[in-house]
Order: sequence, then structure tokens, then C-alpha cells
Amino acid sequence: MCGIVGFVDYSNKTKKQTIRDMTNSMTHRGPDGADTWSNSNNNNTISLGHRRLSILDLSQNGSQPMTFDGLTIVFNGEIYNFKDIKKELASNGYKFLSNSDTEVLLKAFHCWGPDSVNKFIGMFAYVIYSEKNNKFYLFRDRVGVKPLYYSCEKDYFVFSSELKSLTHLPSFKKIISSDGMMDYFSKGYISGPYSIYKNVYKLNPGSYAIYDIKSKEFKEKSYWDIVDFYGAPKFSHSYEEAVQNVEELLSKSLDHRMISDVPVGTFLSGGYDSSLVTALLVNNGHQKLKTFTIGFENKSFDESSQAKKIAEFLGTDHYELFCTADMMKEKVLNYSEMFDEPFSDTSAIPVLILSELSKNHITVSLSADGGDELFAGYDKYIIADKLFKKYSNSAPFKFFKYINPNLLKYVNFPINNRNTKSNILQRMGYANAKNPLDVMKVMGSYLTEYEEKELFAGISAREKSIYNQKEEYPCHNSYLQQMMSFDFQTYLRDEVMVKVDRATMFASLEGREPLLDHKLIEYITRLPHEFHSKNYSQKSILKDIAHKYIPEDLLNRPKHGFSVPIGDWLRTDFKDLVMDTITDEAIQRTGMFNKKTINKNINDYYSGNKISHKYIWTLFIYFQWQDRWL
Repeated sequence: MCGIVGFVDYSNKTKKQTIRDMTNSMTHRGPDGADTWSNSNNNNTISLGHRRLSILDLSQNGSQPMTFDGLTIVFNGEIYNFKDIKKELASNGYKFLSNSDTEVLLKAFHCWGPDSVNKFIGMFAYVIYSEKNNKFYLFRDRVGVKPLYYSCEKDYFVFSSELKSLTHLPSFKKIISSDGMMDYFSKGYISGPYSIYKNVYKLNPGSYAIYDIKSKEFKEKSYWDIVDFYGAPKFSHSYEEAVQNVEELLSKSLDHRMISDVPVGTFLSGGYDSSLVTALLVNNGHQKLKTFTIGFENKSFDESSQAKKIAEFLGTDHYELFCTADMMKEKVLNYSEMFDEPFSDTSAIPVLILSELSKNHITVSLSADGGDELFAGYDKYIIADKLFKKYSNSAPFKFFKYINPNLLKYVNFPINNRNTKSNILQRMGYANAKNPLDVMKVMGSYLTEYEEKELFAGISAREKSIYNQKEEYPCHNSYLQQMMSFDFQTYLRDEVMVKVDRATMFASLEGREPLLDHKLIEYITRLPHEFHSKNYSQKSILKDIAHKYIPEDLLNRPKHGFSVPIGDWLRTDFKDLVMDTITDEAIQRTGMFNKKTINKNINDYYSGNKISHKYIWTLFIYFQWQDRWL
């Protein structure tokens, strides 16, 4: 895994040190080496930079930027089927100087052009500069495992794996995007293609783009979209055939992701997904596999004992570490270095601690992300459907549809002993929902539009939130598949994948995602939605496969998710840090916030009133980011 960066400077004012500084700002993504490449003429300066984490071909032959016949590439990721493509290229007369997938990417582009991306199985973000065409070609993997930011301005075009690199470009302007800001406070992360900075975007997953250096024209094209597969005709397989086919596809995906010239292990939580990944690897002959887990002193959040039981049953070489409030507090001081745009998932720090533990023993770790989104594992899918029916059909609940939100300035409505405006506004969202997907969107929002208006003073409310711009999918067969597809395109891509990438790479650990193999996804999405609850309430297919390798009584337990006792910590260990960060001076610094609203909510929270800890944590993370990057 690596970090990539590059730019075109039309002013010719950047120094050679600029590309080095941009590259070295991502040393954590590639501690094993760094190099740059530049080309200047009367019209512009073109520079590329690369930080290397050596995984395949540890020799200098795999170093980047890599050049071949007027093409220069910088690449972040892994191509798991590169050896098969290499043989195909060799049959077309290509010769190779290395055993790296980078060289295969470069020569595949030389042979087949941009469409070569369709041949690759892997996770990737890479950019190729063509001297002949005077163009940049930017590519991102289908799921969005690897990040790629870009910005097109009058004086420059720039791209990078992380936002922090862009800030080293002298002409880069750190102007807050109001859409990005409000999207963050709506749900705790920023949906692509937007970012926290104005005119800085994320290349969409499953897309490639061409930037014409002469005309300064940027064109993006989709080469893969999960919606197409959800909308395709469903397979007529029996449920038993589906279970067998999923197992075969998953085993093949795991074999691909064990390709490495460095040690590989797995994150093991003890849940179905990570236990299945580990069990299949052991069954496929990877004996004494190293597994890693994090525990908590608060037993209601701790899953380490479950993970240990699974590890003992499978015979893995298991490592565990208990995460304390002091450890969290230490790591949160560097949080804005790890996430260089606001990102408030509380589990990100434990993932970093888990990654640091793993890095002491391995360089590549397999995770089990995507199981809930692809196999209908979230409780919210069931809850959203029940809430939609309740608020659509029951007269007492339909009443919320007619409440004027402006009345909440003056009146409190007692509901379940909670006199909070957010509770009422959320119920109003349920009552106005057109379908279960709309309800799920309301469930996933931290703030309603009305609450956003209260929070912000210096920016106008959006006509429509970025989160809600993802519309219904009429081609899908069921509301369940609509919700799963929506989650895949928002929460999985912009929250889960961002968390895992930044946390693992901050520890210089490569994370791989076997459940997100695109061949596996293309098959699962064309199964009847009933298969996901065939024998159980949720996740039937994965559970049936897992029970073949692990006793059911070891796996059946309440679903936790990877959560932390942040509410306890915010009220005690973190209180001084929160108060020192969210000051009147910080609130007034940008002129965007309503100081009175923020101070009232913080005071209410620490007075024991019903203010969500998510709201306080989201404020804290933003102002910590603001202090570091503005």
C-alpha cells in the first residue's frame, strides 16, 4: 500500500521541494521508500510523487514513479490477479523487469488503454501521465477501498491519496465547503464526491477520469456500478446452490488476498464475518494464522473473550489488547493527522490501536467489512421497515407529519419522558417518509435540517442534503435491496472504507477486504432478497457457511458491532479536552456557527440532560480538525 500525489502547475512557480513535501506528508502510507518525478516546459510543471509500503517485489525494481514508453504511473493498492494479466501481456510481446503489479498496470494501460481497468481484481487508486497525449488518467477501484482526491483550478490541477498533501501546494486555498461541512454534521462523515474543502473532490468509486492538461478539461466516466447488478435479472439458483457458490467465490477471494511477500494476518472480532474469513483461511491451509482483536474494560462493549474462543477453536496465533480511556485519549490528540477532514466515527481510534498491535507482527491484515451491507446484517433494515409501517398506518404517529418545526422554539412535547426537539424532529421525518429507505436515511442522520439551521449562523442551509441526493432505485426488487444498495454507496464507501484505510495506513499496515471482491458482489446482488433471511432473521448465507466450520453455539450471540463506550469517556476522562477544544474563540473563528446553540447544548450535556454523545463528539472532532488545519 502506498501514497500517491501529483500536480500540474501552470504558473511554473512551484519548487522541486514542493512535490517532496507533498509526498513526505504521507510517510505513514509508505515508510519503505519515496521518489518523485518532474517535467517542466514553458507552459507548466508536471510533478508526481510516491511513498512506498513494500508488499510485492521488495526490490528497487518495484519503485515508483515508474515509466514506460512515455507513460508514467503512481499507484496505491494491490492487483490480485496481476500474474494472469502479466501472462496475457507477455503473449502480446511485452517484457517485464520486475515482479510487481505496478509494471503490469502500466503495460496493461499501454496495451489496452483506459478500458484495461476492467481486467483488474483488487483495490486501487492510480494515475498515469501520458506524455504523448498530454493527459492524466485517474482510476479508482470499484468499491472505493483506496482514496483519491483531486482539484481543478485555473493555476493548477492536483491529486493525492490524502488531503494533507494538497495543503503543501503554495497556491492551494483552504476554503471550507458549506455542503461538505453540513454533510459532516448531518451524519459524521462527508459523502463523495465532496470534501471539506471547496472545489476539492473525491473521484467516485468504479470510475476513471481523464484530465486534458492543455484544455484543462476534466471528464469522469463510470466503468462499474453496483446498481446495475441489483437491477439485473435475479438468478434462479436454489438457496443451497447460492450458499455453495458464495463459499466458492469467497474462498477464491481469500486466496487472491493472501498473495504477498510479507506476513499476513486477520482482524478477528468474534462475530460471524471475521470468524468466517479466518475459518476459511485456516481450512484452505493457512495454519497458525495470526489473528488480532481489541477488548474494552466495559463488558457491555467487550468482544475479546468471544474472539479468543474462536481463535482457540481454529488454532490461530492470537493477540489481544485492552483499549482504555487513557489509550483513547492519547490517540485522539493525533486524530486530525490521521483524518485530515472531519470524521467522527468513534471506532476509528480502536481500529488504529488494533492496527498498531497487528503491525508489530504482520504487514498485511484481512478485515471482514462489507458483510452487513451485502448480506443484510444490519438491524436497521428491519427497524426501518417496521417504523415506516407504524408511521404510515397508525393515526397517532401520522400526527407528526403535520407538526410545524418552528413551533419547537416555544413548545416541548413529552414523548417517552424525553422533551427533546431532536426526538420530535426525527419522528416527523419518519411520518413524512415515502418508503423504508427514507426512514433509514432519517435514522442515519445526526441532525435534521431544522437543527442544522440552529447550529449554523454563517452558511445557508442546503436545499437538499448530499446524503439524500442518492434517490430510490426503482430497478431494485425490494426495499431491502434499496437500503442495502444505498448503504453500499454511502456508509460503506465514505465511512467504513475511509475509517479502515486511514487507521491501517496511519500504522503503515495494509488492510485487505475479501468480502468486497467485485466478483462476489456481482453474484450476491443478483440473488433473491429472501435468501438473506432464509433460515435466520438476518445474514442467512454467511451464517450457514460459517456453521460448517465453527460450532453454532460459539457464534450465536447478540450483535455488538465495533463500538466503544464513548459516552462514558466524554463525561469523565475526555471532559477537559472537550471544553479546551470547543471554546468561544474556536466557535467564532470561522463565523459559521451559532455560539449560543453550541454552548447551550454542551452545558446541557454536562448537566446530565438528554443530549446525544454523538452530537458532542461530532462537535469536538470538528473543532479539533479546525484547530489543526485552518
